Amino acid sequence: MLGRAVLFAVLLSWMWGNLAMASEPMKPASLISGELLSMQVSKQVGDIVDAGGNGESETHRVVRGRIIGLAIVFSGLLLLLGLSFVYLRLDHATRGFHSGRLQLLAAFLGLLIVGICFFFLNQIVLMRP
Repeated sequence: MLGRAVLFAVLLSWMWGNLAMASEPMKPASLISGELLSMQVSKQVGDIVDAGGNGESETHRVVRGRIIGLAIVFSGLLLLLGLSFVYLRLDHATRGFHSGRLQLLAAFLGLLIVGICFFFLNQIVLMRP
């Protein structure tokens, strides 16, 4: 039951990160009409257009990177929390007979989770131009 809850929490944080990547800010087209246009549609003078030709501003890129970074960090924390609960459950189930092996496995998996999260954080967020 606990494993399902941890899996649900990890999937929820992953979906939250993907939704954050797909969202784009809205800006008003006119103060009189109150209409809203997306940043991709409106090419006003104040928008920063990079060399690639897309209309994504620098602040939008920074905010998206920070949200993705937070999603990666929180996913890693949830995985580490789930790993600790799984370790405690298995240690209790074996009544301490396999404690040393379980500690070694939990330490290895914890370092693996931290390494994978750091890799994705470095590749997606920190190395972005």
